Amino acid sequence: MSRYDELNYRLHEMSETLPHLRLKILGSVVHKNKHYDVLRLHVDNQSNTKKIKLCMAFGTHGNEDLTFQSTVEFLKSLLNFSYTNPFFELPHREERQKLLNHFSITIYFFNPIGFDLNERTNGRRRDQNRWFGKTHAPHEVQLVVRDMEKHHFDVCIDLHGDKAAGQFMIYERTRLDTSIAEQIIETEKRQKVSIVKDGNHNGEYVKGGVISAPPFAHTFDDYLFFTKGAKVALVFEYAGKDDVVEDIKSILIALYSALKALAKDIPLK
Repeated sequence: MSRYDELNYRLHEMSETLPHLRLKILGSVVHKNKHYDVLRLHVDNQSNTKKIKLCMAFGTHGNEDLTFQSTVEFLKSLLNFSYTNPFFELPHREERQKLLNHFSITIYFFNPIGFDLNERTNGRRRDQNRWFGKTHAPHEVQLVVRDMEKHHFDVCIDLHGDKAAGQFMIYERTRLDTSIAEQIIETEKRQKVSIVKDGNHNGEYVKGGVISAPPFAHTFDDYLFFTKGAKVALVFEYAGKDDVVEDIKSILIALYSALKALAKDIPLK
């Protein structure tokens, strides 16, 4: 079974077994006569009409495997209250239920060819994360943008890996008066995760002030923040060391910390 086939099987299985999780095929692409699906996962327990709309992406670069593994662990732990993981102590069941009541979560996987080939780019050597908001974007990006046009997301979280960084990285752009990244960092420090924050990341970050867009909003998080008006855009990059458990732990802690902070700082609408 290829990398993509295994991934596709696991995601479909999760959508059939986990409550409140729905999977949709947005379209497909072909590489060397093999068809690959561009997928959207959606989590909503339908408990409240007023929710924070959170958009996530994983596997944007096909060789960043832990973004997939972390997303699987996140969904299993969020939606299955009896599930335990080897990475860190999960929030109590009541707290996870509150998060489900607070958020509608949409997750995109749009580089299936790159994942199958274990390469950063897609089958045509194009970096999927450099084409948002551009003409002649790869078909996979067009499928995702077309779907995103139907929503107004409040928050964007993009998962990546960076072996050169040597530690877990958080990039943040915000229109809030508070920093979500700083709240995440405090939690990570308590869990003894080495972490650093970069407030700029291709755009001007002014706490409580005005955000100015770069000349071209070309990445997934750029597009949602600068073009579609998300209140917060976060990028989590695992360190890519040999310690897989530590890398996944850092992503999971960041995700749960982000949800708790966002639930506190963004009013329901």
